[in-house]
Amino acid sequence: MPSTIEQISDFVTRTRYEDIATGNLDLIKQVVLDTLGCALGASNAGLVSHVTLLDASHWPQGANASIIGGGRTSLHRAIALNGSMVRYLDFLDVYWAREICHPSENIPIALACAEAYQQNGKRLIEAIAIGYELQIRMADTFSFHAFGLHHVSAAGFIAPAMMGKLLQLGKDEMAHAIALGGVRHLTHEALLHGQLSMAKAIGYAFAASDCINTTALARQGFTGPLSVMDGFLQGQPFFDETFPLDPAQSLPKVSLKNYPIQFSLHAPVEASLALRSRHPGKSVASIDVHVTELTHQRTADPAKFHPNSRETADHSLPCCVAMAWLDNMLSTQQFQQKRWQDTDMQSLMRRIRVHTDPLMEAAHPDHKPARIVINFEDGTSDEELVVQPVGTSGKPFTWQQVESKFRALAGPVLSASTLDKVIQHVQHLEELDDAGQLARLLQTNS
Repeated sequence: MPSTIEQISDFVTRTRYEDIATGNLDLIKQVVLDTLGCALGASNAGLVSHVTLLDASHWPQGANASIIGGGRTSLHRAIALNGSMVRYLDFLDVYWAREICHPSENIPIALACAEAYQQNGKRLIEAIAIGYELQIRMADTFSFHAFGLHHVSAAGFIAPAMMGKLLQLGKDEMAHAIALGGVRHLTHEALLHGQLSMAKAIGYAFAASDCINTTALARQGFTGPLSVMDGFLQGQPFFDETFPLDPAQSLPKVSLKNYPIQFSLHAPVEASLALRSRHPGKSVASIDVHVTELTHQRTADPAKFHPNSRETADHSLPCCVAMAWLDNMLSTQQFQQKRWQDTDMQSLMRRIRVHTDPLMEAAHPDHKPARIVINFEDGTSDEELVVQPVGTSGKPFTWQQVESKFRALAGPVLSASTLDKVIQHVQHLEELDDAGQLARLLQTNS
């Protein structure tokens, strides 16, 4: 029986643009535009300046690709830089089943490789569809967290599949590229715990960048351990009777973000803003937040009540709820201004109590709901339950909402005319003779 990686190789080599349904093609365009906005919005961020300081001599020589926000560099460095920008603001898309993941982290990999390898828009779409389908199936089938690993470990398996597709590797070469990448990039779950570090922004991007080397090795006949994924699956099939005829069939399950924060915090923030709209100006005595056990573990541990960095703040339930209530909004600017350090924020965070609610979790097992009870100083209270916040697969964004988010994030970086051109290129992605046309539009304020 073929290994899981050999089955994946078969899927990747058989995937064709023509298999993608029109509706899923439209969704691919939405996530591409959303992802480019997230990257452009972070192009002047502090973390990006750190990565930019890495001299080109640190990176293997090879094909060149565009840096989102300006300039060109080696393919390795472009994947690392662009991927870090996509991840940095925590505004990118999300999927959560047995494992959480951000499938759009695959888009900067596909775009840079498609440009460097001089591929057209249809080949870029194929690579993106493969990245999404493989990552969502991983999250459906097993959890890296159960093995003490972080979900960015998926990069080592998925990046070579996209690269191999764009390089038109054969099935055997493809399988070994995936095996070599997968065995090299298993990332420790420490990225998840306590005070979070800047490393969460580079986990996927840097692993993907290194897969250029392992994919090149496989192309030359170098072999890898084809059984490396089988241990994670523990006998479960990766592909079953629903083996995709449409390589993007899982994409409609992905959620886009309305706020630049950890996904499970969208429901409590939306509930907080709804309550704030009903009670403007009222003084708060305390706030009780009821969430699922996993949300409590990941966003309300002791470190999250005292965030010392942006990375911890945008994963902190008390911080995000307090910010939304006090400012009647939640935006990237608040994190840039280190709003969590302000006295009024710290005072309100001390008055927030977070509870695990098994009944609510049992009633909505497929979602990340939150119920907030606001207790006012005049003795009154009010509450709000949010099961599916805006942007989730049950309440998906429209194209107009995606475009509005893109313009808000990319507007400070690109000129108005360039914004229009980027949107037009994404809308007609399959018609591009050269995927680099889109990538090069993202370079400068032209």
